Amino acid sequence: MHPQRRTRREWRGLNLKLSTATMIFLISGLGAKAQEGFDQRRKILLDWGVNYRTAVRTSWFRHHPKHAFWYAQACLAHGKKKEACELIEEAMKHFEFHDSPFQLWACMDLYMRWRQELPAALRQKIRQRMAGEPLFSLHKSERTENKVLMLAAANYLAYLAWPNEKFVERFTREDPYAIRFLKEKAREYVHFGEREHNSPTYYVHHYGAFRSVADFAEDGELRKRTWLAAEWLLAAAAPQWLNGHWAAPTRRTYVPFRAQNGYRAGTTLLWLYFGGRMPVEPPHEFSFAIQAAISNYRVPEIIQRIATKRQQPYLHRECHANSFNRGEMIFFSQTWMTPEYAVFSGAESQSYWPVWNDQYQRWGICWQRDRGNSIFFVVYPTGRRHKETGASQYEHVLQFRNHLLSITDVPPNKPGYGYFLGYIPENPKAMVERAKDGELFLDYGNVWIAAKLTSGYEWRDKERTRMVIHGRRLGLIATVTRAEGNGRFGDFVRVTTAGFHQAKWSEKPVPALDYTTPDGHRLQLSWGGKRLIDGQEVFFKKEQWPLLENPWMHQGFGSDRLILRMGTAQREYNFKTWTVQEKRSAQPSAKR
Repeated sequence: MHPQRRTRREWRGLNLKLSTATMIFLISGLGAKAQEGFDQRRKILLDWGVNYRTAVRTSWFRHHPKHAFWYAQACLAHGKKKEACELIEEAMKHFEFHDSPFQLWACMDLYMRWRQELPAALRQKIRQRMAGEPLFSLHKSERTENKVLMLAAANYLAYLAWPNEKFVERFTREDPYAIRFLKEKAREYVHFGEREHNSPTYYVHHYGAFRSVADFAEDGELRKRTWLAAEWLLAAAAPQWLNGHWAAPTRRTYVPFRAQNGYRAGTTLLWLYFGGRMPVEPPHEFSFAIQAAISNYRVPEIIQRIATKRQQPYLHRECHANSFNRGEMIFFSQTWMTPEYAVFSGAESQSYWPVWNDQYQRWGICWQRDRGNSIFFVVYPTGRRHKETGASQYEHVLQFRNHLLSITDVPPNKPGYGYFLGYIPENPKAMVERAKDGELFLDYGNVWIAAKLTSGYEWRDKERTRMVIHGRRLGLIATVTRAEGNGRFGDFVRVTTAGFHQAKWSEKPVPALDYTTPDGHRLQLSWGGKRLIDGQEVFFKKEQWPLLENPWMHQGFGSDRLILRMGTAQREYNFKTWTVQEKRSAQPSAKR
């Protein structure tokens, strides 16, 4: 029996007063070639889940309910019912307060997809456990942004499973089944951006919570809202996907220094939908993407093509407005994407610096590479647990295409450890280092990278993958270009060096950089002051920055409409009526 409760035919028959446009949206999917690629990755992912004993690194992962319920779903998809039931039984013994929303959501998603396959006694055991669960309460559970959304989804699914049950605790007294909360969160995401945006880890938990509700909701409006919110998240990520790299600044990352196939929980989900370099081993916490492999949902072809069928360089811009505990906080993001590499950066408008921003990655340069790490960046570490990660609120950046300026000026009494760390991927084909002058040039075969620091650096390791710059103030210029044949790296070094030496760095009255790119564009950045590109000021304001914008999509901040165009295909989302229309135009859009 298929785990999904509804087939495509059944979707068509639902009496939920959906418009024809919305029904087109619900049943549209991938083209044949893209579907074949998805099916191959889906099989790999489910095989990892079935072979969880060898696929995961520790026994704690195997039986913890945070993961075990997902492994059980993979076993059920493979017809291994006995093994799945044993996993479920074991997971039921290990519920705990820490990370409880992960566990409750995983349990309820499994129950809704597979309850017809579970023995009656096990179904009853799950029901009794959920009915007596005190951590269904929002006020008693952990409350990071991803956890609150998962907790809401778990509450709603439990209500669907047992509508007449007298639960010990519910989401809130005013919103016991989280219906109002979920509707409002879906509205917030599609109008004002993602919470914990672009997280290689937590993205899957935001998407997955919406996916669970969308797959099973019996409230028609709730189903449409959560379905579209989940799809909006995929559309937002697609133009930032570089065949395995998520080329975007992120609110929360644990492993910013990574290989192109070094997937985490969230990027495993994007690999499943969009493809990318094959991981050499099952990714860390791959289990959360099993839900997407089980669900009937398939990403629309136009979104999949935006993620994978791009020919020319382009600029993607977006913003995310977050309200977490207090005040408004808006993150502004841009990515310059090419077939070989991407440069990304972020700035923020906020009244305070939230605690989780010690996991923030502000900027980076990433590129295509068969093996090994392939992202370059420099940070002023602020991590509470690890003294090598995090970002500082006292760093300001300016990006123009493949060029980036950064100025950091940290007051003595503010967080940090008094040094900067530069992350240099191992084994470049060639390296020119001028440590005392703060200059570094790297040849990775397909890309050339150059960096100029206003202070000298030293190497932390003999492999020269970490450079240390002591102090709390630093100016930086970084640039990358596609390699142009053998023997030309020296020309790149000479031309870039000349530009670096002509750049102006001043420290009074405030730190400032003035740099002209090799192709003649003038970039000016002053700390706490103006950002100028060829004399034109760059503003990070919601009135002047799109929610999503690139050659194939546009949505204004707070707008009800997101429009996707690629070739002759057009897909238009209306977030006021919660409908989607698909069209074909006679003339294709310009190739990009």
